[in-house]
Amino acid sequence: MTHGYKVLTHDSRVMKRARRILGCEVALLEEHPPALAGVSEVATILGWDRRKVAVYAERGRLPEPVAELAGGRIWRQADIEVFKGQEERRVGRPDRAGAEARARR
Repeated sequence: MTHGYKVLTHDSRVMKRARRILGCEVALLEEHPPALAGVSEVATILGWDRRKVAVYAERGRLPEPVAELAGGRIWRQADIEVFKGQEERRVGRPDRAGAEARARR
């Protein structure tokens, strides 16, 4: 489940009473917090070992963690996935459009 909110509508007694009292439609919001990743999870996502994750984090090469706890740094998993895509493009082959543009110069 992605981060965000999902609107829930229920026909329960409580919801019907709330609609009657308030005189309007009511809905419940269900919050879905973002998926989080610690050093071990980040290492798994990136295919690295934990030491490399720690080094990249210390050098400021990883996205900003959302928290630094006694057990280590915590990142949003989505931020790490975006970083992974950027890192793969950076170290991988250049994309075709970029190669074509350079060839025209």
